[in-house]
Amino acid sequence: MDGSIDTGSTAGRILDAAEQLFALRGYHGVSIREVAALSGTELSLTRYHFGSKDELFRRVVARRAETVTQATFRSLTAALARQQGKPLSVEAIVRAFVTPIVSFPRKDEGWRNYLKLMIHSDSLSQRPELLKPLRDAYEPVFARYLEELLRAGYDRERACWLMYFIHWMINHVVFEVYELEKLSGGMCSSFDYETRVERMVSFIVGGAEAMREGAGIATPLRPAGAAAATRPRGKRSRRTG
Repeated sequence: MDGSIDTGSTAGRILDAAEQLFALRGYHGVSIREVAALSGTELSLTRYHFGSKDELFRRVVARRAETVTQATFRSLTAALARQQGKPLSVEAIVRAFVTPIVSFPRKDEGWRNYLKLMIHSDSLSQRPELLKPLRDAYEPVFARYLEELLRAGYDRERACWLMYFIHWMINHVVFEVYELEKLSGGMCSSFDYETRVERMVSFIVGGAEAMREGAGIATPLRPAGAAAATRPRGKRSRRTG
């Protein structure tokens, strides 16, 4: 389903308004009455089109999910075509995944709202049914990219961790959570998409290669003072007097 579907229709206006409000305040901070008001429709008409707030949220999540999925598949297919089916480097795999997602905020405010909305998914761990459209769309993407990481020499456990880290890095970088311009004193811009892709890819690849070459799981650090606390104490000498 294309992200611009229903634009201008009553249902489209309702979805756009819901997307904007959910992006700002998350699922729990928005009422269906507020969505109706922002979209300029009667509450009864909003309920006619979408029923409950749960269904409205699911429809907002689902509306652009397939577009994201297809873009990441096309990007990987193009990378494989350039390699004539040979195994891709980890850099090529990471770049194929990151590049199309980074491009979406450039399209319009709706896409920026949708991607920011994804940040709030953390607060819905107890309501997985609300994110089912997104998970159903993402699982085939995860599996396909995982397959390419295995061909690139990763074992399955580390490949799964790598995909997990990439996903959450995108959550906090591509979705523009941080005010990079302010933090860098104007040196960096979160809207410089080409530079953002290059910096993200190099950062992820560095960690990915270290993960592949690393030996096992590091021994956890012991809290300061733990060694002293557990060291056997010598016997105290008795003083006679």
